[in-house]
Amino acid sequence: MRLQGYKGLVANIRKHFGTAGETFLYYIGFDSGLEYAKSHIEMAAKLGLTDPAQILKLISTSLFNCVGYGRMEVRRLETNPPKATIRVYNSFECELGIGSGKPFSFFTRGMVAGFLSGLFNEKMSAKETRCVAKRDPYCEFNIKPERSAQ
Repeated sequence: MRLQGYKGLVANIRKHFGTAGETFLYYIGFDSGLEYAKSHIEMAAKLGLTDPAQILKLISTSLFNCVGYGRMEVRRLETNPPKATIRVYNSFECELGIGSGKPFSFFTRGMVAGFLSGLFNEKMSAKETRCVAKRDPYCEFNIKPERSAQ
């Protein structure tokens, strides 16, 4: 699917289903992230990489950027316990909500949480703390194990 298709899909899910649609987008993103993690781990194994930090930085960010989701930058990554701060510039999803005044990323937030869950084999939770929809210069996600998300 091309970028225009993703934009139409995300916008119309929100338009027709409101907050239920946003929840749907999060879980679709989460499940997509889990699948991406499996794929990236397999690619990494063929390259002799096993370190989750290296997989994220060398494979996942590049693929995220290549498919047009935005430009991902890993700002902080710890492995024990796993937690990360990730920025996304030019988020295709959040650019749809510029001016809404609230975080707008449900699909991308879910995808990041799902991916890191698969990568670290532990259910992760992501919170969007900055968002281009609020006129921030980028979207920023803090990701940590769900057990410590409260």
